[in-house]
Amino acid sequence: MKDVNAFTARLISERNLRKQRDLYDDSISTCDHEKVGKLQGLIDTATENAVEKEYLDHAEFLTGQMRGNINARETLQMLLNYPLREYPEPEDPNAKKDKKAPPKKKKKEPPFPLPDWAEQLDDVKKKTAEMANLAAKKDHLKLDDGFIVKVKEQLARFKQEIAYRKMQEDELAAWEAEKAAKKAKKKK
Repeated sequence: MKDVNAFTARLISERNLRKQRDLYDDSISTCDHEKVGKLQGLIDTATENAVEKEYLDHAEFLTGQMRGNINARETLQMLLNYPLREYPEPEDPNAKKDKKAPPKKKKKEPPFPLPDWAEQLDDVKKKTAEMANLAAKKDHLKLDDGFIVKVKEQLARFKQEIAYRKMQEDELAAWEAEKAAKKAKKKK
């Protein structure tokens, strides 16, 4: 009797897994964490009931696609939520400077509002690279063309943002080094 119950449980788990897999196979791009959790629960139950590896492998593959798609959409949303910055126009190094004109005083601007995930430049670079990697898997993750267009726009925007923030960090480091050199010179 124990073998019959185990066999029945295995067949039921296999059927449930196959049914959910077929339902979710076409809806990868509209999946959410709840669907992924439900499918993962079925996979766990099917594993306990010794369902054939073929069914488990396909369900794991589908779960991976769903998680990747969700991750891609969440990452893009993070990039879209990053505030837009107005970049100053670069100064022309070949332009003649009016020596009589007093130096322009820069207005004290409030700090640029950065989201928590983007406070460190390395984190911004990692998130941008992650988005590029996810977009490269567009066929596997079933990302549509409209999504990829948005991703490309954000990647171009973040390329400029990263370059600007790197320039700001370099200027700050140079200013601090100059300040430290002046301070050391005064001590002598």
